[in-house]
Amino acid sequence: MVENKVALLFSGYSSGHQFDHGVYEGISPITGAVYDRAREIFRRRGQRFNLDYRVSIDGDNDVIGGQYALFVAKHALFSQLRESLQGFRYAATAGHSIGQHNALVASGAVDFEQGMILGGQEMEHIQHVCMDMDGGLLVLKGQFGQYMDEMESELSGRGIFPALFNSPRQMVLGGLNPGLQYVREDIDANWDGQTNPTVNYREFYSIGPTHTPYLQAVADSHKTEIAEAQISGADISLVGNTSATPIRNPDDIRDELYSHPTHPVLWSQSIREMLSDGIRTFIVVDVGQNDSDRCMLREWIHHIDGDAQVWTVNNGASLEQVVNQIAA
Repeated sequence: MVENKVALLFSGYSSGHQFDHGVYEGISPITGAVYDRAREIFRRRGQRFNLDYRVSIDGDNDVIGGQYALFVAKHALFSQLRESLQGFRYAATAGHSIGQHNALVASGAVDFEQGMILGGQEMEHIQHVCMDMDGGLLVLKGQFGQYMDEMESELSGRGIFPALFNSPRQMVLGGLNPGLQYVREDIDANWDGQTNPTVNYREFYSIGPTHTPYLQAVADSHKTEIAEAQISGADISLVGNTSATPIRNPDDIRDELYSHPTHPVLWSQSIREMLSDGIRTFIVVDVGQNDSDRCMLREWIHHIDGDAQVWTVNNGASLEQVVNQIAA
């Protein structure tokens, strides 16, 4: 089978704030079968989730149900894409943050059930650990490179760590709220484009300081589950969040899953790795919104390479368009 220089990417948290599962379940018999399979797994495990997705800014969210809703919706789109492009082989796959579990399935290293269970287990541990933790995430935009160079020691001393490197124009810090408040106040006072370059920040809902050392207990609780998971060698290279390198070996995949809660997401570095391998086209599976131009992963890729081709699959119509573009 000929490998195409196309990478398959999965978003993490949704670009939109809500969706009803029927939007994806009803696309085709293929997507409907994915939802039937998910419900059968829930019944067998004694779980109940309606697979709708809702995020409210007050933080009163079902994060475990949300993880399942996102995973199943993205897998439904992927399954229909796979059916429509039989014989098409991707050069690599990757998933941003919690999207990595979808990429793990797409790589062939685990099946749908194992990928769904691993994602749910990790989120259950995150919820338990972060329940009483007064912390979260803060998005930095603008010229934050110099800010990080100058402030790295100070931030580390205040318990603030890089959590996600999304693009050259956006990164995310994680930590406890007193440290995050220090960052807000310091940027407001000193990084306004006068004496220092302009750095902006915005709030970002998160259950806690994910992808930072604060979640070591999550990794430790998840370790045995990862060790017992049915993981085989990947058919397609999985570009890991924590290493930004292609991996296929089951032991390397287990190491990646263990590191996932505590290490920053090297997304910008992962995209550069794929570009350096000659990949010029990216298919992004995203859910929760209908405007493909709002896709965050598309924007971040174009921050790195404005000439890269990025196609977004986020509903039945966009899926059909991407299939036709590839077939043309």
